[in-house]
Amino acid sequence: MIKIDKTVLEEAAKKWGDDLQIDMLLEEMAELSAALLQSKRGRFRRYQTSPVIKETADVLITLEGLKLILQKDLMVEGGVDALLQDFVDEKMHRLEKRLEEGKP
Repeated sequence: MIKIDKTVLEEAAKKWGDDLQIDMLLEEMAELSAALLQSKRGRFRRYQTSPVIKETADVLITLEGLKLILQKDLMVEGGVDALLQDFVDEKMHRLEKRLEEGKP
């Protein structure tokens, strides 16, 4: 499991606000998308450490920040992780079904 210091993320949200944290997430996801596309086109060795892995790390960090933002708004037993797990389970079940049916 990847360890991310949520205290630092909370401090960043307090200092710069939730909107900037969301903007950063959007930017990091766009950078990861660009890195993956460049990798597919052969700009650098496929999925090498830089920049695909670096951008993946940035996305993971900023996603954790988004979870903290969502947690403030959600009143769900078990928190945002429990809600996310429910959706992940549902989507994984759907993927398993599609694999069994031979559908993409």
